[in-house]
Amino acid sequence: MIRMSTNPRLEIDLGKLRRNAAAIVNLASTRGVSITGVVKGCCGDPLVGRAMLDGGVSALGDSRVANLSR
Repeated sequence: MIRMSTNPRLEIDLGKLRRNAAAIVNLASTRGVSITGVVKGCCGDPLVGRAMLDGGVSALGDSRVANLSR
């Protein structure tokens, strides 16, 4: 019998996230558009935010101020 966790789990490859952010930023910059990375889906995890910033996003956004202070 296979036991399954009842809790959802999210695994994020930070390297892929950084590269994807960089690709979006590069594409948008050709049109003069800046990108804000939204960290709401991961409760403002600082590692996720750092990966997006390292990828070149100009700001981070979240619907909860407490998450942004992390």
